[in-house]
Amino acid sequence: MHIQARRELLAIFLADTTAARARLADGKEVPGQLGTLVAATDADGRPLPDNVVAENLLGFMFAGHDTTSTSLTQLLAVLQEHPAVVDKLRAEQAALVAKHGPGVSGAMLREMVYADAVVK
Repeated sequence: MHIQARRELLAIFLADTTAARARLADGKEVPGQLGTLVAATDADGRPLPDNVVAENLLGFMFAGHDTTSTSLTQLLAVLQEHPAVVDKLRAEQAALVAKHGPGVSGAMLREMVYADAVVK
């Protein structure tokens, strides 16, 4: 990764870490991986340093990107061999768009039963 881009991402993650710690101090929840990392402690019970949290977030971002892109590529390769499955996926999506509109919502995602099964 380009050094400048890495620095910029780390600066963003450090700012996010600071904001997350403030939310925790206010008794608010911090969801996701960031919340897990800022709540974590080392073997001596001390919070992880901000730079460690930021570096971990950077690692998760790129590790997640690689595994996600590989999985999606494999899924698309399999789907091209099963046009009936693609047709059923399209029908499910068309019905959901007709019901909920073109934007994706939590309700719509919960109703993507067939798509969920295909991805899993």
